[in-house]
Amino acid sequence: PLTDAVRAGAPLWVASRAELAARWPDFVEAAQAVPSEAWAVLPLVLDGRTLGALALSFPEPRPADPALLAFAQTLVG
Repeated sequence: PLTDAVRAGAPLWVASRAELAARWPDFVEAAQAVPSEAWAVLPLVLDGRTLGALALSFPEPRPADPALLAFAQTLVG
């Protein structure tokens, strides 16, 4: 998910582990190491150039939250 957000230069929301498995099956094994059930991934952009990404995780499955995503985007610039 981080790579996809960086390449697209756009935030993405992963609402559950089921969605994670469906969209990024190769990442599921690595995700077992963290107790998260949902993620918001935000690209870090400076002067139009994507430098990396910030991932926020949530302990339970969570539908996309546009207000939270907008707030998080404000924090990362």
